[in-house]
Formats: sequence, structure tokens, C-alpha cells
Amino acid sequence: MKASRIHMSRMPGMNKWLLILWVATVLCALAVVTVRHQNRLSFMEWRKVEAEKVELQSERGRLLLEHATWAGRRNIVEDARQRLGMAPPAPDKIILFIPEIHR
Repeated sequence: MKASRIHMSRMPGMNKWLLILWVATVLCALAVVTVRHQNRLSFMEWRKVEAEKVELQSERGRLLLEHATWAGRRNIVEDARQRLGMAPPAPDKIILFIPEIHR
């Protein structure tokens, strides 16, 4: 065992290389921790955006349904009566036009 100690101490630049490798290892470990943390933050933000997307899709569905409801004939007639003061004509005011067919 003493021989290996002597052998290590006789190599002058070995301690310098070990220090460089140790510093590189620590820096790599810190980089891994930083990247993992950023990844977690990005994932949490992605989850929030996905939840917002689902909520917006649901709201869009409700708005499309409301639009279809308002576009229905009954609502158009009711809206014409209330906002425009329109009413169906009296039976004596209806004129029926039948075109003649030439043979």
C-alpha cells in the first residue's frame, strides 16, 4: 500500500488533474439539478396552459350553442317583435300572388 502512495506522490500533476475532474463533476451535477428544476417549472406551466385550453374549449362550446339558439327562427321572430315593433300582417292585408303558367 505504501508503494502506491509513493507512486501517487511522485506524479507531480496528478493532484491538479484530480481537482479539475472534481470541479467538472460538481459543475455537471449542478447543471443537472438546474435543468431538472427548469423542466419541472416548464411542466407545471404546461399543465396550467392545458387546463386553460380545456376551459376555453368548453366556453367556446357554450358560445356556439348560444349562437345557434339565438339564430333560431323563434328567437328571430320574437326579437323582431320586441326590438323592431314588427307584427304579422292581418289576414285581410295578405295578398296571394299566383303566377300564370303559359302553355
